[in-house]
Amino acid sequence: MPMGSLRKVLPANEVEKIWSIGKTAPTSQLLCSHCRQKMKVVAGAPNGVEIDFCERCHLVWLDTGELTTLHKTNSEVKPDTKTATPNDESKLEFGRLLFQMQQEKDSFLSSLRIEQTSLDFKDSWKYFISVLGMPVEEEKDFFKSTPWATRILIFLCTFVSLWSFKHLDTAIANFSFFNNLKFPENILRVFSASFIHVHYLHLIVNMYALWIFGDTAEGHVGKKKFILIYALSTIVGYLFFALWNPTAHPIVGASAGIAGLTAFYIFSFPHRRFVVFWFFRWLSIPGLLLGSVYYFFQIIHAMLEISKQGNGISYLSHLGGGLVGLFFGWYWSDRRETRD
Repeated sequence: MPMGSLRKVLPANEVEKIWSIGKTAPTSQLLCSHCRQKMKVVAGAPNGVEIDFCERCHLVWLDTGELTTLHKTNSEVKPDTKTATPNDESKLEFGRLLFQMQQEKDSFLSSLRIEQTSLDFKDSWKYFISVLGMPVEEEKDFFKSTPWATRILIFLCTFVSLWSFKHLDTAIANFSFFNNLKFPENILRVFSASFIHVHYLHLIVNMYALWIFGDTAEGHVGKKKFILIYALSTIVGYLFFALWNPTAHPIVGASAGIAGLTAFYIFSFPHRRFVVFWFFRWLSIPGLLLGSVYYFFQIIHAMLEISKQGNGISYLSHLGGGLVGLFFGWYWSDRRETRD
């Protein structure tokens, strides 16, 4: 079950306590059903229940009866001391297999459910961001090391963009990407253009997306692989624009690289949940559904862009970058399962 579902049976402060303890909790022998990494064991839940959770996928594993035990926070629950005989071992093993399959099924179905939720009043900035129409991560991330590559990218994009706001014509003429440039200037222009944004909203939206998706991706695969995803997504995204956009207008922005990180994030952590503001309500939406809706509209707008009916945004570059992110999400996920 997703970590956010614990809020239905435990107070918010208990869930936060579990997260805090889990930051330094020991690992268990149980593997996450999604990423196949060892889960953390948290013994700080009410009534002595031990909770196994994956800090990468935000999935929780509860043994038989533990969910009921968590409901009974004010009653004493006596453990079942009955042990199985050797003749019952095959039945017990079959029962465990059925239970595991059922829990994985329930986890998957729960991860696709849209639920009404609320935001923590202590995080007032989340209200502002969500009202603007941008998603907010439901649970906090804990990192073993500071995501410096993400922070440096945000700083460089912000610094260069603030300069370009004052010299926009010069920046577009000398550093933006055109689809008729020759090699090697076109490659150099890919990276120079990716640091430039045309206005404050363009910059804010991109840097916010880089922040929420980039730091998790970097914490998951490390700085070198993070930079590889971002760089190749940027190159392929701009290449998609050069190959299929029939116009001669230039493009700038970090959207192609960020689209790759977003696709990698959604593929690697489909159970992560986001809070969005919709018709004066806050809704909890799974990352898989959010990403699917996002890329559905990217495909529609890319088709319009190819037919010269675009709105000035290069959705083709988003699709190109997204394909790179999906590839690395699949490739490294396959390598993790092979090692385990």
